[in-house]
Amino acid sequence: FENNYVHDNLRSKNGDVGVGVYFANAGTDNLIIRNNRIENNAGHGIHFNGDSSVGGDGIQSGHLIERNIISNNGENGMNMDGVQSFTLVDTLIANNGRHGVRGFQIDASEGPADSH
Repeated sequence: FENNYVHDNLRSKNGDVGVGVYFANAGTDNLIIRNNRIENNAGHGIHFNGDSSVGGDGIQSGHLIERNIISNNGENGMNMDGVQSFTLVDTLIANNGRHGVRGFQIDASEGPADSH
């Protein structure tokens, strides 16, 4: 799942524990996420999971997140396990239940690094 473009969507109100958008597992690299509204979800707005237990390098990298609105989600606006070298441009992240952007290492082989 590499080099994909997710654009011009509205992801809203996805159930009691729903996540707006979920990118699973290692090998998910070079995504472009542009011009989306991701709001009012019970869970995270966007969840990236670089899970090393299912193969691949356990890292997601090279994402461009541009001109989005990520707001009013119950958990983190962007929850990023093992995401490295991503670029965040002109994106409004507001009024989420926890952090705006949370980078960490749980399932991934490495934690966050080299992001702008």
